[in-house]
Formats: sequence, C-alpha cells, structure tokens
Amino acid sequence: MNFFELFKNKDGELNKLNEQTFQFLIGYELNRILTIEGFNTKVTYESTGFDKKRSDIQLISEGFIQDIVIETKLIENNDIGNEEKIKQYINNTLNKYKSEFNSPKILFVIINQKSGINTCNKKIELINKNNEDFVVPILIDLKSIFKSEKK
Repeated sequence: MNFFELFKNKDGELNKLNEQTFQFLIGYELNRILTIEGFNTKVTYESTGFDKKRSDIQLISEGFIQDIVIETKLIENNDIGNEEKIKQYINNTLNKYKSEFNSPKILFVIINQKSGINTCNKKIELINKNNEDFVVPILIDLKSIFKSEKK
C-alpha cells in the first residue's frame, strides 16, 4: 500500500486532516517500517515528561540507544508562524522535549497541505537557522505530491 493513499478523499484529491490524525498515521507508518526492518519498536502518542509536557510521538526501540521524539506540526500552525515564533518554539518546547525525554535529536515533521513550496522552504530554513543541530526538520509536502499525481 502506498502510504500517501491514506490522505486521498473519494475523488482522489488531498483530504486535509488535522495534526492529531497525521500524528497517528505517521507513528503507525514509522512503526510498520521499523518492524519490517527488524526493529522491536513501541510507539507512544503524546507521551508525558516529568513536567507534564508532551511530545507528539515517541518511538521506543530496543535497537536504539535512546528514544526518538517526533514532533508534528502543520505548516500553517501559529507556533511556527514567523522567525520569532519558530525560535521560541524551539527554545521553549523542543529543547525541553530533548531534555525531558533524553533524546539526542527531535524529528520535527512539518506537513504542508496548502502552502506554496517557497513558504515551506523558508520555514525549514528558519528552523535550521534557529536550532543547535538537535532539531531535524522533515517536510512532508502533500500539496506537491497530490499536484504531481494529477498530471
């Protein structure tokens, strides 16, 4: 099964979903891929740290030295609306997740459903500029994927 088929509506167009749905689908797909590759993983959604902060997805595996935290945001989420907000989000939220969950890196999955590629690339650039190499941004550009499939 093609993972992106999950995002299509009955007319074959992009079905816009909320962040919680994306969190579930991404966690499921990552767990499936890792299991196929021979890793024994457990996916935890919205796991809670010592100070009651939560990451979106936490992958726990016997094959990894430390847990992997995955944070998911839609590109239009106000938390990453401009450079100042991105900087605050990295410092106030992602840095805390790194410490609380003892994770060496945070995979920051940015999902685009409706923005242009220039907007996406600018936000990825700002994320890279404003972190100390512990945040790894990953863009899932659904808008481009579905646009190219229609041709």
